[in-house]
Amino acid sequence: VVPEQNLIIKYSLLQNRVIMRIGGDSSNTFSNPVAVTEYDGYLYVCNRDSQKIKRVRLSNFAVEDYKEFDEPVYKYVRIENHEYVILESGVYLL
Repeated sequence: VVPEQNLIIKYSLLQNRVIMRIGGDSSNTFSNPVAVTEYDGYLYVCNRDSQKIKRVRLSNFAVEDYKEFDEPVYKYVRIENHEYVILESGVYLL
């Protein structure tokens, strides 16, 4: 994630180039993204300023809102069938 430019990138060290780039300064796709995790063919991007988790489908890079909160969201994880989120006020089971 590149928070100050509102984008996420995938960089290949072997190819020495950017393979995927979504968002950017002039885009409102993300709003200060701070973390990204991958599950089941999706990327889940935590956005501090918009207080949302955005979901990116890896098959076609479509972006959609997944969850919205009343405070900044910093991390999203799944453990077995449980979803957890780290918000400004603490850790929560969804």
